[in-house]
Amino acid sequence: MMKVGEESSWFFQSYNPIMKEGKNLQVYLYDDKGNDALRIRCEEASWSKEGRWIFRNGVYLSFQTREGIPIPDPVKNKIQWKRTEKEPFFKRVDMGKTPLRKVRFSELSLNELNENPEFHLLLSEKPENLSFQQLQDLINSFSNSNPRVLAPFRYQYAKRWVGFFTGLFATIIALGLVTRLERKSFPKIFSIILGGMVTFYVAIRIAKSLGETGIMNEWISAVFPYFSVLLLLLMTQVYLPIRKFVRVQ
Repeated sequence: MMKVGEESSWFFQSYNPIMKEGKNLQVYLYDDKGNDALRIRCEEASWSKEGRWIFRNGVYLSFQTREGIPIPDPVKNKIQWKRTEKEPFFKRVDMGKTPLRKVRFSELSLNELNENPEFHLLLSEKPENLSFQQLQDLINSFSNSNPRVLAPFRYQYAKRWVGFFTGLFATIIALGLVTRLERKSFPKIFSIILGGMVTFYVAIRIAKSLGETGIMNEWISAVFPYFSVLLLLLMTQVYLPIRKFVRVQ
């Protein structure tokens, strides 16, 4: 299945991602009110190297809409909208329910129905398995889609970006520990490191859950574990000197 926002829906009985061919396809094109504008049923559909769909051995049904009825033009490979008043089955209130035209075709291609199947195949993959470039292309291609569908991919994309700076983050934290704590305070250093590890693990589990479901912004989710560790270290650096000062007094 390929769902293109509120514009169209594609249903394949089977699809070969290597050959880029589908069998027994049904395409539903909707108008701005969500009513059926055009349906295509065909035995076979293939994605060409030129970046367009070629439908073979099928039938298309044109429905009444406020803009008219969509008439596919096989010569120009586009849809032409024709006024419906002259159609024999025209009804002023019957929008997207009864087809006004039914035409069979052996081969058809329409510029309005050129949804790239490669990106929809990527949606079926785990975000962790996609490359940085694939994640970027996927997010850009479905920028207007359901946010929850893209939430896991957006989170993984943000996580990859933030991951570029983890080495710098770890270096800064290590330098801070070395300069602030005494050389002989190994138990203190170990306890802080252990606390930081536990905090990071818990925070990253929470961030993953909230980020992949879209509850929390993906960028906030990506930096949340590092911010939590940094906050813990700041608290220990402020609290421990105060305790030491109070004991001396």
